[in-house]
Amino acid sequence: MADPVPDHRPLVRALLAAAPASYRGTERLRTRSGGQAHRVSGRLTEHAVADCATDLLVDTAGRLAELEVDCAAFGDGYRFKSTLTLGEYGPATKQEPPSDS
Repeated sequence: MADPVPDHRPLVRALLAAAPASYRGTERLRTRSGGQAHRVSGRLTEHAVADCATDLLVDTAGRLAELEVDCAAFGDGYRFKSTLTLGEYGPATKQEPPSDS
C-alpha cells in the first residue's frame, strides 16, 4: 500500500536551493505526542503564481506538520493564503475498498 501522506521533501529542497538561509532551525511540535520538527521558510515562484511566501514545519520523520503559503497570481492582483496543520500521525492502517453494492 502506498503511503497516504504526500512527500514534501521536494518542496523543502526547492526552498533550500533558492535560499539556504531558509532553514530556521528546530522547534518542538505542538501536538500531544510532541517531538522535534524543522522550520523552513522562504519564497517560491511556481507556474501561474508570481510569488509565494512558504513556511513549512517538517517533523524528524519527514512528515509535514504545518504548511502556510501566501501567494500572488500573475498580473491580476489576486492573492490567496492557506494554512494547513497536521499532527498526531499514527501507524499506517490498511483501508478496505468499498464494496460494489
